[in-house]
Amino acid sequence: SPNGGGLILWNLKMIIMIDNTTKTYNGIKLTRVEFEVLNYFIENPNVIISRERVVKTLWGENKTNLKVLDVQLFNLRKKIPNLPIKSRSGFGFIYQP
Repeated sequence: SPNGGGLILWNLKMIIMIDNTTKTYNGIKLTRVEFEVLNYFIENPNVIISRERVVKTLWGENKTNLKVLDVQLFNLRKKIPNLPIKSRSGFGFIYQP
């Protein structure tokens, strides 16, 4: 990465710059938890991932964290209007850059 603290992903639609030191996504400031959620999906593109798997991977077995995930995705969608994380009813979520 250019500054040693980030990650740049390229695709045909956009350039995504993630800076782990400042927790930003294309210059948009994120909370630590929002950043964790977004980074997890970016590292697993085009794969349907269940809510339970995301929660278990990021925060362990606690079932109350399912609601935390929903809140974080809601907040991310407000901050990033065209966020390419889509819900797949009955299955989970998919990040489609």
